[in-house]
Amino acid sequence: MTVREQNLDTIAPLLATFEVNQTTGTDDLTEDDIGTAVTLTGAGKVTGITAGDILLGRLISVTTRENDTTLAAVQVGGICRVPISSTHPEEGN
Repeated sequence: MTVREQNLDTIAPLLATFEVNQTTGTDDLTEDDIGTAVTLTGAGKVTGITAGDILLGRLISVTTRENDTTLAAVQVGGICRVPISSTHPEEGN
């Protein structure tokens, strides 16, 4: 019997849909941002994460609706891999 490769990114992912935040009429997130970390804004919308923000999850997809609002599917649970800078969070951060 051989050892099987395990794709940990697919273990129990929990997805949620949010509206994408806009800054000066332009969406903060696009298809180029898929796979990156996102956070909630004060209006309950999602935007890209910056230093000091609380991590919501990983951007899975971006879809523009007919009324020009953009929705984002975000992985908010399960094993989630996001890109980080050279410094990384420590336990409790």
